[in-house]
Amino acid sequence: MGCAGRIFQKRIWQKVDNVFLFDFGSLLDALCGWDTRAWIAISKFNEDAFLNKLSHEIRVVCTAALIENRYEMRKREHIYSLEILREMGFNAYVVESHCSGESFLDEHAHHVFYTKTNDLRLRNKGVNEMKSLKEAFKTAGFDDEDLIVKLTGRYYFKNDQFLKEVEDNSCADVIIKLNPNNTVCAACYAMRYKYFKEFVNNIDFVEMEAKYGIEDLLMRYVNKLKQQGVVIRYLDSLQLVCNVFGLGTKMEVIHL
Repeated sequence: MGCAGRIFQKRIWQKVDNVFLFDFGSLLDALCGWDTRAWIAISKFNEDAFLNKLSHEIRVVCTAALIENRYEMRKREHIYSLEILREMGFNAYVVESHCSGESFLDEHAHHVFYTKTNDLRLRNKGVNEMKSLKEAFKTAGFDDEDLIVKLTGRYYFKNDQFLKEVEDNSCADVIIKLNPNNTVCAACYAMRYKYFKEFVNNIDFVEMEAKYGIEDLLMRYVNKLKQQGVVIRYLDSLQLVCNVFGLGTKMEVIHL
């Protein structure tokens, strides 16, 4: 619209709160590498990095530990969760920490990483999960700009609301739900791969086993990313059903 667009923008600004003005023509110049606007040089705009964000993939990564305790029930829950994801258009990756290789998971997932990192002696289950993810990421081959949806594999979505949020907010680097104690809900969250790798590669597992839950460590890392200007999106609900065992003797169904 040229100059007429400025008048139109002012009228919108006066009538609507919280407006973002998007100059597409200016952006096209920046994407072509033409330094036609002051903001392009001031912001040190990187057209390649910007385009990479637009072309990212969403990878759903489900964690699993096929231990003997209630194996058949765990099997049914994993299959149910993976089939729901498939119906929603996502053929998930599974990171399995206990088996030596080949299981029913291969029939229901895009790829299964058998990491053999599970240590039943550990008190902190989050340590086993993060160790398993760290090992899987060594060979995953995901792009740094991919958004990784981490889901505890036995839990399942009631609908596709969370996955739609991830699809519709491609500029967000982290998408999370907070617990009542202001930590991150670790059952399910999304994080750009480059940040996810940094997170798992820098965990002190000995200290984590002794002192910290994964929810607290995630919150500390998210706050660090926020200070760096990384885009964080907070959700009120995950639309997730969790069958929580605790010590493996009593199951509690939680809706998040």
